[in-house]
Amino acid sequence: MTIPTLISSYKKKVVEVKLNKFNSMMQQVIQLSQVDNGSIDSWDTTDTEAFFSKYLKNYLKVLKTEKRSTNDLSIDLADGTNSKG
Repeated sequence: MTIPTLISSYKKKVVEVKLNKFNSMMQQVIQLSQVDNGSIDSWDTTDTEAFFSKYLKNYLKVLKTEKRSTNDLSIDLADGTNSKG
């Protein structure tokens, strides 16, 4: 294997691990929130900022949130995860 191939493979693995960790964390957050807020089917999803504040924020270690536009919220989590892409 060449160095570029190894680097590419490593980068893909890092992304995969981060996505799996984020997915697991969000599943736990949703389960905890459902205990306090009822079934996810009844959650109000009309306003992104209100949705995040009511249903998710209390179950995450949030460093910073920033409203970019009407339904676009930037979120930085303590583990380094962010929604900036």
